[in-house]
Amino acid sequence: MTKMAEHEPGSVGSGAELTSGGSSRTAAHVGNDVWDGRFGVSGPEVRTRASREDLVMLDVREADELERARISGVWHVPLSTFPSHLTLTPPDAPTVVVCHHGVRSAWVVHQLRRAGWRRVFNLDGGIDAWYHEVDPSVGRY
Repeated sequence: MTKMAEHEPGSVGSGAELTSGGSSRTAAHVGNDVWDGRFGVSGPEVRTRASREDLVMLDVREADELERARISGVWHVPLSTFPSHLTLTPPDAPTVVVCHHGVRSAWVVHQLRRAGWRRVFNLDGGIDAWYHEVDPSVGRY
């Protein structure tokens, strides 16, 4: 369901850092982005936007949680390995971070924004809200 950007994901233990070449990663701020100034977005908003443009979805839950419920097409970047996967997506790509209820993903969004990502958003309510609002086939726990 989620239209994914055509970027190669990083590998576990890739050693990627918040900085590249000694300077902080920065994102181009897109002034006309409909999500500008927002921190969280709803599942229905993500589904609608993904139907018209590429979005990157990062799932920061651990592997055992992914076995219970999973959104098709997300990139798995366990919080326990953060920030080793930060080269997964360009910092200017529209990115939605998801966890179980939105708490861990909110922390990741905050950290990424501190590092210069500007088009990164938290999925409000996490995969649990996605189950209720978008697609009950993902499972629930």
